[in-house]
Amino acid sequence: MIETVSDILLIAGSFGLAAYCWVLSRRLRRLAKTDEGMGASIAALAGKVDSLHETVRVATSEADSAAERLGKLIEEADRHEGELSVLMAGLSDVEDLSGALAEAAKGDGPEADDDSDADTADEIVFVTKRRAAGGAS
Repeated sequence: MIETVSDILLIAGSFGLAAYCWVLSRRLRRLAKTDEGMGASIAALAGKVDSLHETVRVATSEADSAAERLGKLIEEADRHEGELSVLMAGLSDVEDLSGALAEAAKGDGPEADDDSDADTADEIVFVTKRRAAGGAS
């Protein structure tokens, strides 16, 4: 009789375990489905990771090309800075010469002595000839 009771308990336990396994099987199938549940979440996340990789690749290539363009613009600005420095120095010389011309035209300029700078006189003559040539055209 004890053997029969133990057999009944063993069969009941087996049915209980079979029901538990069946429930777990259904839950795992539902979890693994790609249209809903965890499978869908994993598939969506994988798609988003792929799109993020592509976005990062595009952003990196655009940043590289922008850095290259910026480098070229900086080089060009440095070139223009040198040219502007030369032009500003020339403008300063022109202002000095125009002041000397104005004084010479008024006759109030300092008397030229033997120690005067001959280059300044040549530059003044050059500027006056240039103005005359510009006015004649």
